[in-house]
Amino acid sequence: MQSSLLKYETILTAQIFLRIFEHTSPLSKYLQTAGLDILSAHRMVASTQDTLKSLGRDVDSVKKAADTFVNWTNTEIQERDDTDIEVEATLPQKRRRMRKVLPGEMAQDENPG
Repeated sequence: MQSSLLKYETILTAQIFLRIFEHTSPLSKYLQTAGLDILSAHRMVASTQDTLKSLGRDVDSVKKAADTFVNWTNTEIQERDDTDIEVEATLPQKRRRMRKVLPGEMAQDENPG
C-alpha cells in the first residue's frame, strides 16, 4: 500500500496551501497586532483577496513547483540505498464510470435513428 504522502495529488495540494499561506500569513499576523490601523487592515485584506484570486488562475506554476519537488525528492530517495519508495510523478488516470444500460435504453455511443 502506498502512503498518501507519496501521491502526486497530495504534493499538488500542499503546493496550493503553501501559496495560500504565503499570502495570508502576513495579513493574519497584522490583524492580531494590538495597535492596528483599520484602514491599513482593510487595504491588506483587499490586496490579499486580489492576490488569492490571481493565484487561482496560476495552475501552471503550481504544477511546475510540484514537479520540481517530486524530482528533487525522488533523487534524494534514490541516493539512499536502503529504501525502495518513490513519489508519484503524475496524477493517476481515473477510469470513466460507465452507466448500466437498461433494456429498452440506448447506450450513450449509439445514434438515435
